[in-house]
Amino acid sequence: MLTIVRLYYRILLMRANPQDIPYSPPLTLLTVGVYALLTYGITLSVTPMSGGKAVFYTLMDCLILVGLGYAALWIKNQPQRRSQTLAALVGTSVLLTALSWPLHGLIIAGGEEGNVLSNLASLAIFVLAIWQIVVIGHILRHALEVSMPVGVGIALMYAVLSLKVSLFIGAN
Repeated sequence: MLTIVRLYYRILLMRANPQDIPYSPPLTLLTVGVYALLTYGITLSVTPMSGGKAVFYTLMDCLILVGLGYAALWIKNQPQRRSQTLAALVGTSVLLTALSWPLHGLIIAGGEEGNVLSNLASLAIFVLAIWQIVVIGHILRHALEVSMPVGVGIALMYAVLSLKVSLFIGAN
């Protein structure tokens, strides 16, 4: 398992590609499950969402991320790459989400606006969000055999959709 985590880490650094992940639907399902649990936990701990809303948000977030991989590969008619691409998308998201969790805690602990530690944590979360877009672009570039700008463009569309859904769920 540590080998897989290292592989996800190498993908985060763009030193590995989604095709380097072994084809394993059970690994993909396990990774999606870990991502869902982590997303649910962070949603409950850093937002005012109730448990039911957090479950709904988690399901929608997973659906959007998995849907991105499926839709992109369906459009390019490359279904054989599904397992590895989804594992890369979700596995790297697990690592970035885990990295952001303590930063969210610093923001909450900082409380007041203008707190230097809270501001630095907010900046770090912003950098992680940008990095996630770049990493998703890298994964899609390899999965779809497109240029990096096209991959990043698709990743930006994912980020906007994910943000819109998050805001919609949080507002209702």
